[in-house]
Amino acid sequence: MLLPVTKDLYTTYLLNFETIFTKTTDFVVLKNKKSGIFDFSMNVFDSLGIINNSDKIKEILEALVKRLKPANSRAFIRYIV
Repeated sequence: MLLPVTKDLYTTYLLNFETIFTKTTDFVVLKNKKSGIFDFSMNVFDSLGIINNSDKIKEILEALVKRLKPANSRAFIRYIV
């Protein structure tokens, strides 16, 4: 990361990825293995507040997950701020 950073019209947020101390590994949890119908519980971490402030982004994300998931499964999305 180069410092100092000059703020301009297009800079919304600067994040130093070298200062993140925890690594998130539980993005998707697979349940209900015995019945043949798979339930995907997805945790979407929105620490920048981008998804939570826009219904259109949520709609696009949910449509994408619906298209990519297997046919015999259900997907549940939880937004974490």
